[in-house]
Amino acid sequence: MFYLVCTPIAIVALAVAAAIGLFVYGKRIPVGHVIAVEVALKKSPQEVYALIADVPGHARWAPRVRSVTAADPHEGKPTFRMRVDRHEFVIAVTAAEPPRAFALTILGDTMFSGVWRWDITPTPTGCTVRLTERGEIYAALARAMVRVTGMEAKFLLRNLSGLAKHLGEAATPRRVA
Repeated sequence: MFYLVCTPIAIVALAVAAAIGLFVYGKRIPVGHVIAVEVALKKSPQEVYALIADVPGHARWAPRVRSVTAADPHEGKPTFRMRVDRHEFVIAVTAAEPPRAFALTILGDTMFSGVWRWDITPTPTGCTVRLTERGEIYAALARAMVRVTGMEAKFLLRNLSGLAKHLGEAATPRRVA
């Protein structure tokens, strides 16, 4: 009987201890990070760039991107509202160098900030696409959860997988940094 009474208390105590442990762990992880993934494609740099630079089109090929709509320009740059799962980001185009580089920067988010940059390098058989995230996660608990769940590069890897699949390729991206 004593065991049954203590079980809910023990579960709550364990959950609180785990949350505190994750918070302390998260405080030790740097706010900023750089992650890069890349994939080799058999398409031309121009074709790949056109797909990436069509920001509203990301909803057609990027997993977890639910919608992208135009927003008012920010400092003269094209700006969009991008819904990723249940979170909405305001993003601006901060680099557009056809057909070799394209970048989107998160504006004014309180949980995350950062830049996604696609660098496209021609190869004899098509091109290599490198997607680099230079980001910050402000909340210690969120940093810990991302690290513990291994989600650091998964979203980027899924992005390039979706790009390859949309282009009709079975290429597998890999983490490079």
